Amino acid sequence: MPPATSLFPRTAKFYTYCLTSFLWTLTITAANRAGILISDTVVEPLASAEACLTQDERDLGTCLLDIGGGTTELVVYGGGVVRHTGAVPVGGDHFTNDLAVGLRTPIPEAERIKRHHGCAAAALLHEDVAIEIASVGDRPPRTIFARMLTDVIEPRAQEFLALIRDEMRRAGLDSQIPAGFVLSGGGARLTGLVEMMEQAFHLPVRVAEPRGLVDMPEQVEQPEYATVVGLVLYGAKARRTHALRSTNFVAKLKAMFAGA
Repeated sequence: MPPATSLFPRTAKFYTYCLTSFLWTLTITAANRAGILISDTVVEPLASAEACLTQDERDLGTCLLDIGGGTTELVVYGGGVVRHTGAVPVGGDHFTNDLAVGLRTPIPEAERIKRHHGCAAAALLHEDVAIEIASVGDRPPRTIFARMLTDVIEPRAQEFLALIRDEMRRAGLDSQIPAGFVLSGGGARLTGLVEMMEQAFHLPVRVAEPRGLVDMPEQVEQPEYATVVGLVLYGAKARRTHALRSTNFVAKLKAMFAGA
């Protein structure tokens, strides 16, 4: 095996994000040991916001929720600037694990039925259809009904909303986001979550649609790709800013020598 430093050019630049200070330190240390130069880092919801929020939403006041697997990261904008960032300890995996335990089905199967048949609230369930699910081990498949899924999902969804409300109140911003919520991440796809949040917070809620890249494939315009698209946009903006600063510095030097 060649040494790690020979696997990557030392001038490579990577824009990354971190969930905790520990992971941030770990990521930077690992990259440095591999000979990779880290140009910048960005918090995940800020990257998602780069691709998903309009300027009107940033100015008026909005909260972006990036619903990941284990946690939900949030960023609150107001007056065009970031007012608050935070996280709550509930993400899409919690819903999946609840279904796996409650219905005694493998986790991949729980994820499948959550995506295709799950609903955040019983009041929003349109039809109580029969669903065939896999059993654990060599046991034969079983038939359940959509309402059984909702009975498992709804308590977790209510906990999720309560945690978001508590976080907003602690920050003193619960009444300062008239533009409402924007949901990104794979967890934003849960059927009924938008309607449930609108009823709970009495604010507009929408699912994020990443924008900003030329000729971006339609399949990338999904909430789960918000962070990826945002990182590209953030990196491009950082590079333009660096180039502009360098140009201004050279111009100042020329002016100084010209006046000498």
